[in-house]
Amino acid sequence: MIKKKIVIAVLLSGFVLASLAILPVTQASPATGEPAACGPNMMLQRMADDWGLEKTALEKYLQQGVNPHDLMHAALVAKAANKSLPEILSLKTLANTWGDVEQSLGITTQQIRALHEEMLAAKMAGDLSVPKGTVLALLKSGYIPPDIEIAAILAKNTQKPIPDILSLKKINNSWSDVAQSLGVDQETFRQSLAKNHSLMPGPGMHGPDSQPGPGMDDMYSGAGRP
Repeated sequence: MIKKKIVIAVLLSGFVLASLAILPVTQASPATGEPAACGPNMMLQRMADDWGLEKTALEKYLQQGVNPHDLMHAALVAKAANKSLPEILSLKTLANTWGDVEQSLGITTQQIRALHEEMLAAKMAGDLSVPKGTVLALLKSGYIPPDIEIAAILAKNTQKPIPDILSLKKINNSWSDVAQSLGVDQETFRQSLAKNHSLMPGPGMHGPDSQPGPGMDDMYSGAGRP
């Protein structure tokens, strides 16, 4: 079981950190209304806004060959350790893992997890116009961000509590099925998702009551993070 959790943590570490800078694949051009690609420029801008960093500095790191995942992880560790981004990036080499870096700084997995949850909850609360405490409680319960976001959208359409909406998502149904069961027609559901910059409807996302894929515990288990 421990080995399985470590493998899951490695595979999903990118998702965990990227959730602090979720971006759409395309967005409409204000001039033509046609989809325009959201390239590295928008990713860096969002990351700069979320982490309070200089976009030009982030651009230089990418130009130097720093992996975007490493850049985001370094920002998280820097915040947890109260150190600068350059200091943290200098500690990560090909010979060690982020788990090694965190251990050398005396940072625990629990600290990284708690910091990530706090920042993610604050970001999602602002995007979804829901209380931060509500989002944080759901993250701590094991629900993943996409499910919380979709449930929050359906909650607004139905005036039902977000936890009640989440309880309707099972392993053998889709979010479209949930929307339909709540009396939300498919076109309204699609339009509601389209208004949220970070959502793409997809299968296999559900909370702990429906025996989901890995939640926050799995994402932060083990020191095998790359």
